[in-house]
Amino acid sequence: MNPRSSKTIVVNGITLDFAAGILRDSQGKDVVLRSQAFAVLEYLTRHAGRVVTKDELMQAIWPGIAVTDDSLVQCIGDIRRALRDKNQTVLKVVPKRGYRLAIDAAEWPIEPTGRSRSAAIIALAIALFAAGLLWGFNHRADESGAGAVLPSVAVLPFGMIGGDADQQRLADGLTEDIITDLARFPEFRVIASNTTAAYKEKTSNTKEVGAALNAAFIVEGSIQRQADRVRITAQLVESATGKHIWSDRWDRPENDFFAIQTEIAEQVSNRLGGGAGLIQEAGRREAHRKPPANLNAYELYLLGTERLERVNRDDLEEATRLLTRSLELDPSLARAWIELSHAHKVLAGFGVEPLRNQKLAADAAMRAVTLDPGDAEAHVVRAITLAESG
Repeated sequence: MNPRSSKTIVVNGITLDFAAGILRDSQGKDVVLRSQAFAVLEYLTRHAGRVVTKDELMQAIWPGIAVTDDSLVQCIGDIRRALRDKNQTVLKVVPKRGYRLAIDAAEWPIEPTGRSRSAAIIALAIALFAAGLLWGFNHRADESGAGAVLPSVAVLPFGMIGGDADQQRLADGLTEDIITDLARFPEFRVIASNTTAAYKEKTSNTKEVGAALNAAFIVEGSIQRQADRVRITAQLVESATGKHIWSDRWDRPENDFFAIQTEIAEQVSNRLGGGAGLIQEAGRREAHRKPPANLNAYELYLLGTERLERVNRDDLEEATRLLTRSLELDPSLARAWIELSHAHKVLAGFGVEPLRNQKLAADAAMRAVTLDPGDAEAHVVRAITLAESG
């Protein structure tokens, strides 16, 4: 989600005008913020509500440039001062993980110019609420449905090393929580737990499991109890090659199994999912290795989103081309329609055929909602195009 597409947002009483590149307080006075800090704020706003890692921010704001952690820390401090966020309730540090910008749905977007604008904002709030309900009932841990071009992820039951009943409950709960958390991400499909449960307490070859479940990626792990501590390991494997893409280990006191379960599940899902997550990164690497003529719809979508993140005219036009080509191959790919809507809206913001691009953005947003009513972001882009059309 690019904040320029909504022009202005109010955060903690401060108006963020991304089109103009300025901040204003409640009295309309400019709030000073250095350009690098503004870029960090813009990126965090685009990804509001989820944890953004330090590495992701470094790569997005200073690509190919060696900078120290102090540069980012200074930007975070500047942003907090600009947003009057002394208590860190808006820009939050998630220990050992990164930063999360907490923005209420009511703050997206604002454009106080008439009744139709207000009605559209109300529609946005209703749409977000409805999307949330649909999300809970329909989305997304299953083996079927639209969007078969998207990769599938199978989370195998976590194994136990010399466990007891408590450890078994932790293993089962952690597996279920990771499946549930990963199902929040619309960029891939997650195999349902009643299917992967067949692999509990079995030694399985990831290539065979991937072939049997039609899963491109396998998440597996183990739990071991030692004295008064619990050690948890998790890894992501590319099933076709058996290549280990990522692994991590956590050592925690055993005094609160539920807290451990929640923490680890959230860390795993945030590392794997999202536009900067490992699953999409792996897909982009594979797409870059292929000749353009051999790219499928999903790979073109991944390359398009990569270009879209760079937010300059040349890359936006290339993103539009790649996403359009993706949809020519698979018109049912709702995520590509969402990103195509973003691309057209930002191009309009840059003054490139604004009327034409605004219409194309609205059309793409409408297609996304029609194709996938359970995708919350589809409702957001649709509501924003309605708000801006007056």
